[in-house]
Amino acid sequence: MDEAVLMWILLCFNSCFRLCNAATTIESWGTVYTDEFCDYESFSASCPKSQLITILSATYGHMQIGKCIHANIGFLGCRADVSGILDEECAGKQECQLTVTDAKLRSANPCTNGIDVYLRVSYACVNVIPSDQLCNGVTVDRYWHYASAVEDLECEDISVRTAKGQHIEFTYIGLSGDDEEESDGYIIDGDKVLPIMTGRGEKLIGNTNHSRVSLVLPERKFGMKYLIAFRAKGCPDIKAPEGTYIERSGKQAKVVCTFSNIAWHLTCRDPHWLGIIGNCSRPAIREKSVIRETEPQRKLRIHKDIVYLIIVCVTIFLSVFVVTSGLVCLKRARMNYQRRLTREWGEDQTQMVIMPSIKPSSQILHQSSLG
Repeated sequence: MDEAVLMWILLCFNSCFRLCNAATTIESWGTVYTDEFCDYESFSASCPKSQLITILSATYGHMQIGKCIHANIGFLGCRADVSGILDEECAGKQECQLTVTDAKLRSANPCTNGIDVYLRVSYACVNVIPSDQLCNGVTVDRYWHYASAVEDLECEDISVRTAKGQHIEFTYIGLSGDDEEESDGYIIDGDKVLPIMTGRGEKLIGNTNHSRVSLVLPERKFGMKYLIAFRAKGCPDIKAPEGTYIERSGKQAKVVCTFSNIAWHLTCRDPHWLGIIGNCSRPAIREKSVIRETEPQRKLRIHKDIVYLIIVCVTIFLSVFVVTSGLVCLKRARMNYQRRLTREWGEDQTQMVIMPSIKPSSQILHQSSLG
């Protein structure tokens, strides 16, 4: 196996081992790693996609008993701040590596020659928007987005926008630096300007009045490491349904029907509106003047007459059909009744015939008396 490939595998294994054994702190904006690297080791940092390295602190020397120093021989405490060296190698990147025996670190060694030294580093993988995307403008939602003062920007200001009707909340997150506050950048919100005050810790910058503002960050300064967090607050404006108009006051909104006094009230619960919107029916408008009949109206009237005629004809047809069906059924019932009588009496039986009464004439009576 090639020696370069073997060395690369060993370095990757060493990085994974370090990452698993380093002191880890998870924040909303990223993850902080702290570890010691002895004189025979290499410092390596790697962040996931969409995260960048920020060196929070880096100290080189013979500081205290621990993993790399096992006994006090009288030289504990000598140290040098080498954050600038690691900034040059790692800040704003996704991965970097530096051996503890690097010449830049050796030149900063404050301890007596022959004393074992080591490197103690605290760095963070921060969830920041890349500088090229920042310069194209950022559309924010209810989740936090972060801009970093760690890397230099190619644009003078950053356009931050959200949906109409919402505002934007800005928060400062100091990663390292002095506790002393100073102005370093600002936010342009219409006619209002919100200054960015640096320092340690997390603090609210303010809420904007507009849904589109400009964020201005100065050029990166040594030791000035912070994040600007921003997110959308409030509810976006409601699109009025057909036949309605909207009346909004802060977190309250009213949907009013245009042609009636019906209204529905809504309440904003970031970032959604809570409530029910019904339907508005437009009332019939009575004509106040006689309008001359137009050709489409004549056609419409003819169509109605035809419909009425069809209804009458269908009614007559159904009546005739019902009467005819009744007569046919009655005649069939009589025929069935006669057949049944014939079967009951039989063909040989004497049938009773009722003859009509005939009055005898006087001649017949006379002949019978003579005889």
